[in-house]
Amino acid sequence: MLRDKWSLIVMMVTLVVLLLSACQPIQLTSSDAPTFEVGACPFAIPPDIVEGEDVLCGYVIVPEDHSNHLGSQIRLAVVIVKDNSDEHQPDPVLLLSGGPGERVVANAPMLVPFLESIYPHRDLVLFDQRGVGLSAPALECPEFLEAQFEILDETDNAVVAKIVHDATEACADRLVDEGYNLSAYNTTQNAADVDAIRRALGYEQVNLYGGSYGSLLAQAVMRDHPENIRSVVLTSVLPLEKSLFVDASATTAQAILRLLDTCAADEACNAAYPDLQSKLYEVIDRLNAEPVPVTVTNPLDGESYDALLTGETVRANLVTFLYTTQIIPVLPQAIDDVYEGDYELMTQLSSTRLALLDLLSRGMTFSVICAEDLVGRTSDDLLALMASLPRQLVVGAEPETIIEDGIFGICADWPVEEAAPSVKAPLVSNI
Repeated sequence: MLRDKWSLIVMMVTLVVLLLSACQPIQLTSSDAPTFEVGACPFAIPPDIVEGEDVLCGYVIVPEDHSNHLGSQIRLAVVIVKDNSDEHQPDPVLLLSGGPGERVVANAPMLVPFLESIYPHRDLVLFDQRGVGLSAPALECPEFLEAQFEILDETDNAVVAKIVHDATEACADRLVDEGYNLSAYNTTQNAADVDAIRRALGYEQVNLYGGSYGSLLAQAVMRDHPENIRSVVLTSVLPLEKSLFVDASATTAQAILRLLDTCAADEACNAAYPDLQSKLYEVIDRLNAEPVPVTVTNPLDGESYDALLTGETVRANLVTFLYTTQIIPVLPQAIDDVYEGDYELMTQLSSTRLALLDLLSRGMTFSVICAEDLVGRTSDDLLALMASLPRQLVVGAEPETIIEDGIFGICADWPVEEAAPSVKAPLVSNI
């Protein structure tokens, strides 16, 4: 039974995040029309699929800065899954991925069957957003990834935060030295890319499907380029006016509480795992005081690492896997097992979380977040919100650490221009 659950966890890894700006609208003129260059698909084509007829791959070429068409250009990796049915509709579905920074194109063969229900008799367009994945340039942060492995056996939250902050600063310095204008990688430019892709591929109208950051990007497209959108589906919505790191940070604690309450209200779950909330709080406090040595294994490459199972690890595992509906029923058992001194299932969750670390192009992630997410927010806002939540369900760091080496400190050192307050205006739309 446990082995079956582990197989399910591994199968769902690359779906987790999916189910996871400048102030003025940017318009392209007809003389600056974007172009599509056909290229070979960067993945194995199934034998029953004809490349060029059933699936088409390539790059849409757009300006790095849509307000300066004489400047540098960038390449957006695109996959078009063609619909050749008799009931074909002319308006495709464009998938707007999450993150920000989630890679999509390389995972297209796995994602397409999973998404079949959202594009009936339509083309499906997948693309890696600017700065992401197979688009060029891709703003990768190997320094950040290395830091995540470095902190696996570190228990001091202040040290953990400093290591991560230093790694992101090193990444920013390297990207700037390599000549990238990180201020060009934001949601307003991203929204202009979406309309440019539409134009380059020859579609009059499109349907947008966006989740998490993709829902925020969809709102920006609706704001800046509404005339070419037929319909929009938003899931896991982050409204334009909200901050992921401030306003929405409370939802992680609320989701854990909802899991605990749901188990308590379910006769079978409560019988199997009674008093789950008190057990979770005790587990977090106990493991933060006395971490347990474990070995975690990255399922992507089989590499094993010495790690410490802390209360913060347990909390982070719950936050991560509450993104994946199929794994949620496993979580009460994982909590109860740790309470009883059995660390196997929780360690498996920690191992699987290693595979999620490299799903994002982090240079794009921080460029977007640091330009837009904290507009109008202060570190005092974040500290006040954290103080209102159960202490076991928030990061257990001192306020000074949260301010200096948390997201506010990271963004103070990330070289992007802060977006205008207007990017936080709520969307009003009749789409």
